[in-house]
Amino acid sequence: MTMSDRRTIVAHGRMAMRELRLDAARRRQHGLQIMSFEQLAVRLAGGFARPIDDESLRAAIQAVLPSTPLGELESIKLLPGMVDASADT
Repeated sequence: MTMSDRRTIVAHGRMAMRELRLDAARRRQHGLQIMSFEQLAVRLAGGFARPIDDESLRAAIQAVLPSTPLGELESIKLLPGMVDASADT
């Protein structure tokens, strides 16, 4: 029995993660793990935490955004789309 080389790639964003997984599948790359930054954080936390779902993240941002000082971004923090833009980054 031979040991395969194991590698991990951390992708920036879900779309990049999906593209990398598709490419790895097409190339039949075994032992390749592709994860997002969120999944990496959960792994480093020892598995006791789980990634936040999009709906909970947006609700949390919407609750704290009005009272959070943003410096030079203060003028745009209440514009429509700021919650979505914050959640996507």
